[in-house]
Amino acid sequence: GVLDLDAFETLARQHHAQLALVTIMHANNEVGAIQPLGDVARILTRIAEETNQPRVPFHIDAAQSIGKIPVDVDALGADLLSICSHKFYGPKGIGALYRRSTELELDCQTFGAGQEAGQRPGTENLILIRGMAAALSSAARNLAANAANYRACRDHLLDELRRLGSKRGFDIRVNGSLDHALPNTLNVAIYHKPNGMYISGHRMIQTLGSRVAMSAGAACHAVNGVETVKSVSPSLRLVGVDEDRAKGTLRLSTGHLVDKAA
Repeated sequence: GVLDLDAFETLARQHHAQLALVTIMHANNEVGAIQPLGDVARILTRIAEETNQPRVPFHIDAAQSIGKIPVDVDALGADLLSICSHKFYGPKGIGALYRRSTELELDCQTFGAGQEAGQRPGTENLILIRGMAAALSSAARNLAANAANYRACRDHLLDELRRLGSKRGFDIRVNGSLDHALPNTLNVAIYHKPNGMYISGHRMIQTLGSRVAMSAGAACHAVNGVETVKSVSPSLRLVGVDEDRAKGTLRLSTGHLVDKAA
């Protein structure tokens, strides 16, 4: 689930003259894969120096990573970086866009008054803005402790799933690599060894959804009780998940309101 830097550099060199923007997620929202974005920025800088052209603007989607791992715009080489408030326990309906320099001009996508330096018209919602700022301050202040708790709870959850599953003939298979993932994200497929098949993630949600918040790894539909896969997400396909395994995939997340005792 991690970007192939050699392949990226090859594409960036081939299409450099046509590139207007490079935008990449800092961390994937399904398997939690953390991307080597500092290396991406250095590749873009190197190409710009070699071609004597301005560096292609680099935007980072940090919605998933903010509040879970360090996000340093200088270390990442970001020209633009976007965040989403509710991902770090702030209010819903508000986000922010970091811009390194006003020399990087952005076209306004909506029209009206001149709020926010002419970038986004409309009266600012100060309650949401202050709420997001407070949540972000708390997330930054407690980042190390929260991340350690996320990881401990995630690893404990996986251990418990495997311990309980083994008693009933279930094999819990991790999608992606936990070594390169966000500390709070666990994406697993549940395989029933006696029957030689994956257990339906959608049926798990229907059975346990009132007690456990989780999401499935594939869009499915059932006809006469037979479930078929309509689509498998690109993120899962890239880590080798086929349709059968996607059908049995669940995404689980931990947070700072949960501890191992819970």
